[in-house]
Amino acid sequence: MPKGIFPRISTLERLLQKISITENGCWEWQASLARGNYGVIGHKRRTVYAHRFSYEHYKGRVPDGLQIDHLCKNPKCVNPEHLEAVTPSENTRRSDAPRIAAERHLAITHCPKGHPYDLINTRYYKGKRFCKECNRLSKQRRNTKRELGE
Repeated sequence: MPKGIFPRISTLERLLQKISITENGCWEWQASLARGNYGVIGHKRRTVYAHRFSYEHYKGRVPDGLQIDHLCKNPKCVNPEHLEAVTPSENTRRSDAPRIAAERHLAITHCPKGHPYDLINTRYYKGKRFCKECNRLSKQRRNTKRELGE
């Protein structure tokens, strides 16, 4: 074969060469990864997500406004049976992000001024919690300013 000329293989063949099938049926991507552990592959002189390429090859075009959700929760998976086109809000709802945000929020045990968020010192309003002591001190400062005529 002359130097510099290599047989071209299709993107699908390259995709299938770069996967490892796991016990739970995931086709786990074994090559380049992008942010978030999503596989990437070159296709028609562009870099595309491997899971999107797999979905579009086996199931068809992703409808406008929809995202690909990994039903298996494995971002490296390119198995079309584990992929579903959903709205962005549904994708977020299915993800771990709401749970992680709630855990992070609950891990904060004191207000920015150092007062504890406990049963006595915490007020809830529209799903948010507020420090009663900070609220009391704020009212006290406003009243003092009013009395001094500021």
